[in-house]
Amino acid sequence: MSQPDIHNKFTIYPNEVVIDLLGLTSVNELEATSSAMLWNMKSTLGIEFVVAGTVINSENLQFSIYLIKTESAEIVSTIDIQQSSNSTPLNDAVKIFTDFMRPLYKNINIPDGMVFVAGGWFDMGSNYGRDNEKPVHQVFIDDFYIDKYEVTVKAYSEFCDSTGREMPVQPAYHTDEYPVANISWEDASAYADWKGKRLPTEAEWEYAALGGTISSNHYSGNSFLDYVGWYSGNSNIVVHPIGKLDPNEFGIYDMSGNVWEWCADWYSLSYYRSGDGISPTGPAGGSEKVLRGGSFEDEEYFCRVKYRNKSFPNRKFENYGFRCVQDVAK
Repeated sequence: MSQPDIHNKFTIYPNEVVIDLLGLTSVNELEATSSAMLWNMKSTLGIEFVVAGTVINSENLQFSIYLIKTESAEIVSTIDIQQSSNSTPLNDAVKIFTDFMRPLYKNINIPDGMVFVAGGWFDMGSNYGRDNEKPVHQVFIDDFYIDKYEVTVKAYSEFCDSTGREMPVQPAYHTDEYPVANISWEDASAYADWKGKRLPTEAEWEYAALGGTISSNHYSGNSFLDYVGWYSGNSNIVVHPIGKLDPNEFGIYDMSGNVWEWCADWYSLSYYRSGDGISPTGPAGGSEKVLRGGSFEDEEYFCRVKYRNKSFPNRKFENYGFRCVQDVAK
């Protein structure tokens, strides 16, 4: 069943519509045995194209993606994906799809060092974690850009030099390409303002960490944390330079582990029960701000994409850092 059509960005159509668009006579010509999916990407990418994906065999995840001109219904390009069930097919397919779509991103003026995140509906929260992760609820996120990496020592030093702000004390081994540490929410927010950016909402952070709408990974980019995040089991209990492990489906690094990341929202234990589902920004007030992602000194459980943490906005620790987001111009 399709989700509500928000800003005409994502609509799922039945096979008959796809067949009509392509001028085909049967589902077999699309090699599909289950519902085809068609996303209208015009608003998201600013181009006159649609993408149709058809599932052939869900067990082995075989499907085709068609890039189609909307005016002529001409198939511009096709990619066939076949993944064996002994790999991680869903995650692999999302990465292949992202790589397939990436050349189209040239139509978007992506800021340096950031990644374009196409918005959509997703299931936020978990029914299997702590009480503050419950219940699972559907949330819509608009398009945005997010930093590919956590803000580094070098970037934050430039901010301090430019504004006269005091540079927080860093661990002795931190060089320019390490994520800046000992950062309070107030520090992070000031930096974001200086850059013309902002801190991500908690919902934006979770959506970006998940890598989109269909990822089922426990961590950002994989269900095995060692591939994507520094935590107590592989970090030797020290922070690591940015971008040394695998990225997630959006091409974002280190969203699980390394340093906790501040979000814009005030924290509330019960906020997920509020029913706020359209680009939520959190409670109107509170005493603590949200932290997400876990850190180099935490166990795997705390590095889950769904795990929620919080701290006072003036508090700073060696494992507190951040990254920024930026709105996409309408």
